[in-house]
Amino acid sequence: SLQPFDAPCLTDADRELRTSAAEVLTLFGASAAPAIPVLLEALRSNDERLRSAAAAALGATASPIILNPLVDVVQFDASPAVRDAAVTAIARIGRPAVPTLVELLRDNDDEIRARATEGLRLIGPAAMAAVPDLKRSLGEVSPTVRLGAAEAIWAISSDAAASYPTAIALLAEPDRTLRMRAHRLILTIGRTSAPPEMIAELERLAVSRDPRVRQAAYIALREIAQEQP
Repeated sequence: SLQPFDAPCLTDADRELRTSAAEVLTLFGASAAPAIPVLLEALRSNDERLRSAAAAALGATASPIILNPLVDVVQFDASPAVRDAAVTAIARIGRPAVPTLVELLRDNDDEIRARATEGLRLIGPAAMAAVPDLKRSLGEVSPTVRLGAAEAIWAISSDAAASYPTAIALLAEPDRTLRMRAHRLILTIGRTSAPPEMIAELERLAVSRDPRVRQAAYIALREIAQEQP
């Protein structure tokens, strides 16, 4: 019989083998459902890679019964990588996961709310019921949550008017990663619809005193123009 995932007698090779097995199960999709009990046990392992692999394999099954255990991972796991894997796994459940992710949008923790926006973004149009809650999240103090909400709204509904103002406002964000995400969202919207109001705002920012904002706006205008017929 299999020993517990963190039994003291397990070697590094044993843990590597179990992680590899979980990674292979990801390829089986819904056919991996019989392994759900073992994968749920693996979520409690002390090994970060095994927990991430187990979360991914559980997501591949797309079974609603894995939803609550994965939410626990999002809320309580010590590893950001494992929490990310759990959110991605939740998103693979699709529409049945939407109410749970909407509930996570109301969590007291900024990081959990941001991950909820990411899960809804990954679900896409099937998460349309979450758009009103995401629009409320655009008023958050946390720039990460605001941008995540804007990205999710665009991915779900292609509502440029609701999405681009947040992205443009965050071009001046000190955090480089957030600035880059905001810039990508602007480019994605611009290549699809290029709303005149967004273009006008970018033109205004292209002469900003802030060199980061000025450069981002200029590059966005140039790349959007190249995409237009």
